Amino acid sequence: MFIFVTPMVKAQYEFKFQTNLTFLDENGEPLPLAFTGGINSAQLQEFDSNNNGEEELIIWDINSETIKVFEKSGASYRYLPGGNYMFPEDVNAFLILVDFDGDGKKDLFTGSPFGIKAYRNVSNQGSTIPTWEVAQNFLRLENGSNLTTNILDIPLIEDLDNDGDLDVLTFNFASGDFLEYYQNTSMERKGTADIDQFKASQNHWGNFEFCDCGDISFGFSCDGTPIKNARVSTDNLKTLHSGGHSLLYKDLDRDGIKDLLMGRDECNSLYFLSNKGTNTEPIFNTISTHIPEFGPLPQFPIFHAGYVLDEALIVSSHSSATAYTYTIDFAKALYRLSPEQESDASLFLKEEMLDFGENSRPFFVGNQYTGELYIAANTKVGDEIQGRIWAYELRDNQARLISSNYLNIGELNLTEPSYQRYTTKDNQTYHIVTGDYYENNVPEKKIYLSTISNPENRTELILPSIILRGLDQVHFFHDERDDYLLLARQTGELLLFSFNPNNGYGLELLNNDFLDFIDNPVARNLSVAVQSGASPFLMAINQQGILYALEDFMKETERVQVSINMGETSFEASRFGRNTSITFVPNLLGEGFDLILGNRAGGLEYLSQLDDGGTEPGAPTEIVLFPNPTHGQEFKIVINRAAKLNIYSTSGALIMEGIDLVKNQENLINGHNLPSGLYMLEIINDANERHYKKLIVSP
Repeated sequence: MFIFVTPMVKAQYEFKFQTNLTFLDENGEPLPLAFTGGINSAQLQEFDSNNNGEEELIIWDINSETIKVFEKSGASYRYLPGGNYMFPEDVNAFLILVDFDGDGKKDLFTGSPFGIKAYRNVSNQGSTIPTWEVAQNFLRLENGSNLTTNILDIPLIEDLDNDGDLDVLTFNFASGDFLEYYQNTSMERKGTADIDQFKASQNHWGNFEFCDCGDISFGFSCDGTPIKNARVSTDNLKTLHSGGHSLLYKDLDRDGIKDLLMGRDECNSLYFLSNKGTNTEPIFNTISTHIPEFGPLPQFPIFHAGYVLDEALIVSSHSSATAYTYTIDFAKALYRLSPEQESDASLFLKEEMLDFGENSRPFFVGNQYTGELYIAANTKVGDEIQGRIWAYELRDNQARLISSNYLNIGELNLTEPSYQRYTTKDNQTYHIVTGDYYENNVPEKKIYLSTISNPENRTELILPSIILRGLDQVHFFHDERDDYLLLARQTGELLLFSFNPNNGYGLELLNNDFLDFIDNPVARNLSVAVQSGASPFLMAINQQGILYALEDFMKETERVQVSINMGETSFEASRFGRNTSITFVPNLLGEGFDLILGNRAGGLEYLSQLDDGGTEPGAPTEIVLFPNPTHGQEFKIVINRAAKLNIYSTSGALIMEGIDLVKNQENLINGHNLPSGLYMLEIINDANERHYKKLIVSP
């Protein structure tokens, strides 16, 4: 006897960066860059990312480890989502785009444990996504050793000696805080531009040392010794400053000679050094936090970087630190200075996007057409970093702010907040608020539970035998029998607790390494979200940025990797940045869902689930008609299958016919010619099945 077992096929999950949802500002105007994901610490480059002949603005955010692409549109910018998929996965520390081989296509330099890694741009003409191949795993010196650079620095990579190939300028951090010049020898050796060998040519390039914030010594080292530009060995010398630096070498005072603009990690301002020499033989002897053409440089904590964009000067934070450590207001850490007149710096891009500060954690209640969105994040309030929850109402594809301190959590003095509105299996609903409370400068994670009817009467929950850590995340869910609590740990493991809301909110640890999520150094900062029900559904992500789906996970442990569609190309694995969090946006009819993601940069991203090619044969047709009665003469239909709509009067006369209904979308029907009265709607789905609904048109 033969027994055939049909294997259970897991659903495939594919998403795309798209949405019709619009966020309105306080004046009721749409935010054009709402779902960019926020920006903390920007490095700016220009690059033709889609081969359309025009360069886009590329922003590498070292703090959130994300890449964003903006297309210039007149005087404004349009966001092109999916920047992380256009560049190599191992971009780290810095991202510099410049052509090193003279083929007219900008190549890529980035940080690595060995120094500077280089990629060659090998994109084909017409390709909408760039293609890269490794050119050098690390840049080499004449003796074969690697050209070292501090992983916290942004080196200068350009043709400093004007011979046609790219040289390197970077800070020494072993024997003093000064610039080292590495000369590219490819033109001298081969007569063609390359990056295969560099010569350690000069230390103390520019003839100065960076002694401290606001203190640069010209002609002398910081200890008063005259600087000799002959190169000296720095081997076996004590490290004096291992922090980071930023460099910009551009003509900022418009005298035809390039000047130097520098940042250092502890400093609250950039420093302008006017060049009194030439581009190849610079002379610096003054330091200022004021540039004649631009005015005073912005001052804010800590570590700045400067860039020239369309004649304007852009100044950004370049800090990898947390907001709490240095009281950094990441929502206001990207500025534009105009060269037209000396004036105060204005925010760049920030006022057009959703940027709540740091570590945004969204939670959604409702469906794709109506609901509430709550965003918990770290933000600067006065002179402190505090946790806040913002509440938005979603109606008619528009989101309006209804509270910037929801549940008044400001009185709790928390950082790293999160929010969940949890409904138990017995239909009891609670507010769940978590966050870090600092006492004697030591954080302690708190979990508060309160009822919907009395939200500020909070009960603190204590997890048995667990010491909570800063980025640990709590998430409640239920199946058909019981309530549970999941603890997603910053060390990578997932813990399962039983939760008894009817017995003093009792908690009992059931599993230490639930679903095979274990303590893992390369999979830190685990975050999860669950759709409760008879067969609960879980999505998970960690610092690797890869989204996973687990169906009916109380019975199954198989993980399905979520893919991302970028038009012509679909990526099997997602590439999100640090500290990503997830919330579901369910379809109105219960089939499928979209996702809203929060992140380290304090913004939001929206992923729409793509159609799987058709409704499963035999699936029931679900129809929602609203408003009904209709007081205007427009109404909407949502249906889970493609269909045609016919409208009849009560006498049987055909009023309108053959109206296409797109499945899983809000179909707006214009009935302006319908007099008041009762109508019969005939809906014929793609299986030629007929369904009928009554519609009342009010006067």
